[in-house]
Amino acid sequence: MTKAPPDEYNEFIGACADLLGRTGAKGFELRYSDGDDEGDTVVWMVIADFGGRMEAAGALRPDQAFFRLLELLVDGGNCQHCHRPTSILEPWAPPLPMGDMLCQYTYDQANHRFKRGCE
Repeated sequence: MTKAPPDEYNEFIGACADLLGRTGAKGFELRYSDGDDEGDTVVWMVIADFGGRMEAAGALRPDQAFFRLLELLVDGGNCQHCHRPTSILEPWAPPLPMGDMLCQYTYDQANHRFKRGCE
């Protein structure tokens, strides 16, 4: 019997899914491939649908796959509120020293969501 993942893990994945929707994704799929042979490495992938345009990213854990996709979608975009270029920070990383030049999305552990730097 496998143990359920900790709540923080599930809450982080939920926050990633929420931010994915805020990028304009109409939906997403979380998939995995465990290969053909016993002992093969499991690879997780997230596929986002933007109404005909698809984006995807993969990793060895589902939370990493979500975050990699968000890096692709958020980094280098423009904030619709403050109009600065956007970036996303890994939950354990310190803020980038670029301060007011970027609108940095960070994971708020207390509220289990990503928030904008200009929020």
